[in-house]
Amino acid sequence: MIKEKIKNFAIMANADNTDGRQGVNIHQERDNPQKRRSGLYGLSVIAVTLRNRNKQVEHLDRILSSVIKSFNDKDQKVQLAALEAMFNIINVYKEAILRSKHFLDIFSKII
Repeated sequence: MIKEKIKNFAIMANADNTDGRQGVNIHQERDNPQKRRSGLYGLSVIAVTLRNRNKQVEHLDRILSSVIKSFNDKDQKVQLAALEAMFNIINVYKEAILRSKHFLDIFSKII
């Protein structure tokens, strides 16, 4: 199921679909914390893949907002997965993160 969601998001990214938020936020709708964690890992993989395809700026805001929302999850393992996903995203998008409108949100949530 996660593979299917990743493929769908990749298709939306290639089609430059403006309604791609559904694909990014789908992991937050799950009742099972394991599925939410898996969705966060998937988002970090998608972010790295988009960076390699030079589509980083177009979809970075959607991915960042979804990961930032997961910092407030009630499950601590999901919060940890959000931190790990953010770490992976920041490693790839260093300069873009600094210029992002989400920078202050990221900084305040981590500290």
